[in-house]
Amino acid sequence: MTWTEPWWFLLGLFLVQYAGALLPIRVEEREDHIILTMSSGVTAGLLGPRALVILWGATLLAAPTRFVAGAIGWRGQRPPPRTTLRSVAWIVVTSVSCSVGYLVGNLFWAGALGRDYPITLGSQKDVILAGITAILAWIGTMGMRILSQRLIAGQFRVGALDPFDSILLPYLLPLLGGFPLITASIAMYRPDDPFGALVIMWWCIPLYIATHLDLKQRKMARELRRDAFARQRLAAIGEVSARIVHQSRHQVGLMGWSIHRLRNLIGASGPEAAEAMARELDALTEAKDRLSASLAAELLYEAGASGGDDDAGTDGMADAEGAATATAPPLTVAGVVADVVAQLAAEADDEGVVLRTDLRADAGEDAAPAAVRDVLFNLVDNAIDAARSEVVVTVDRSDVGPSITVLDDGPGLPESDRERAFEPFFTTKATGTGMGLAIADALMGDLGGDVHYERRGEHTAFVVTLPVVGRRR
Repeated sequence: MTWTEPWWFLLGLFLVQYAGALLPIRVEEREDHIILTMSSGVTAGLLGPRALVILWGATLLAAPTRFVAGAIGWRGQRPPPRTTLRSVAWIVVTSVSCSVGYLVGNLFWAGALGRDYPITLGSQKDVILAGITAILAWIGTMGMRILSQRLIAGQFRVGALDPFDSILLPYLLPLLGGFPLITASIAMYRPDDPFGALVIMWWCIPLYIATHLDLKQRKMARELRRDAFARQRLAAIGEVSARIVHQSRHQVGLMGWSIHRLRNLIGASGPEAAEAMARELDALTEAKDRLSASLAAELLYEAGASGGDDDAGTDGMADAEGAATATAPPLTVAGVVADVVAQLAAEADDEGVVLRTDLRADAGEDAAPAAVRDVLFNLVDNAIDAARSEVVVTVDRSDVGPSITVLDDGPGLPESDRERAFEPFFTTKATGTGMGLAIADALMGDLGGDVHYERRGEHTAFVVTLPVVGRRR
């Protein structure tokens, strides 16, 4: 084995492979050494069998260096011994893979073709044969790499294959840049002046840096997406929790009024007292049923949203409402208005507010989805809190469909806050949750209707436009 090359050239080949063994690309449980792979390919093309001496010399020096670095640590942190052993194993795997790749390529170049080293690219035929040799060597290297990788990491591909952000995509950069770099280094080689080939080969380090930064950016992007998704899920859970609390407060408040009136009826006798107690017990039962249905709907909505189906949450709410109202008679707009006004009449009396309805001729016979009750309840409850003396619930028809207007003589929203009226958690009340209007808006959106805010002179109006479902005959 004769070494006729300048010592500095051989030293340069050794150092770039030594550096490549200590500079891996890390992906999950995997470490790849693209510098070592590319530089060993150049060395094999120029030195033939002697390239294995340089490759394994660099490997045998890099392994104890890695052990020493693991024992000393970096910035005060020492990796676990298992991590250091794994890194050394990946160095050896890369060297073994490159050796196998050289043997496969040499079998074709020297064995089948009878050619010698260094590989020359003086003619088109030389280029074609060298290209075939490089492909065969690459197949041998990657085949051994995959087999070894399964032994160390357990699998070749970590995670699912995402065509837009696969962990395999970063390797396109060294793959596309590596072959031209190896080809250029071999083409520039001159036995009497190998400096140009050595300089070009060292360009594999900037290629490594670019790949490393690309991988780092991809990892950061994945983490940011995971964090954003987690924040969205937490926000959704918080919103659902707020909806449950808000809806529960209404029904618990109605229960409180019924309990208060029942206490006042204790000790009373006569048919009127019995009828009044029966009405309050019915009201308690209805409030309990509405609370149960509301909780079931919200939980089904959250479960559907967690499953990733955009329509599953709405379907879950519809299923819960359908189960809760399967035995109830069909609802009409007028019936819903009368029901809500009856529920909130005691609250209006306590606040000193006159609560009345204005039902236009034949306007309330349209069928009403069950969710309209929750929409109207939130609007009327807010109107009672805001009104000075009066709240009027008007039922009418428009060209689009039936409409319900909740009108109060309160001050209304400031001009600067009107665009935020339906935002979750936005409220102008000291004790409000900011979910009433948001819930109403969301429910109407699910139903295909609309709710909007208007200021009519000295009055505030919330107008609900319902989709045409049908009319009771």
